Amino acid sequence: MNLLLLLLVLALLAMIAMLGVVLWRTRRDCAEHKRARELLWLAAKAFDAAEGMCITDRRGIIQRVNPAFTRMTGYTADEVIGQNPSLLHSGRHDAEFYATMWHDLLTKGHWAGEIWNRRKNGE
Repeated sequence: MNLLLLLLVLALLAMIAMLGVVLWRTRRDCAEHKRARELLWLAAKAFDAAEGMCITDRRGIIQRVNPAFTRMTGYTADEVIGQNPSLLHSGRHDAEFYATMWHDLLTKGHWAGEIWNRRKNGE
């Protein structure tokens, strides 16, 4: 009888410990989810900034542009998504400029700077 009671108590303690682990993981996951939501919100705000932004895939194909990009270039999002950003090439930058830019994009995953681009109307 004492052995049965001891086993029952041990089983109950094991269940309480497992419940504690589950609650801890749930709380951690909720905190991670909240942080991910905050980062996503921040990224959305940055993307809607006054600066024109263009997101490309690894092949350099435009995937998304923000409203400032469309105002600055004169192109609609539908006109540039799926295109290579070279359609904006103005001729004002040399090959070294683009080599440095692409090196940063490929090694760091991002590039920040200013480019003289050509608008849709040729300006």
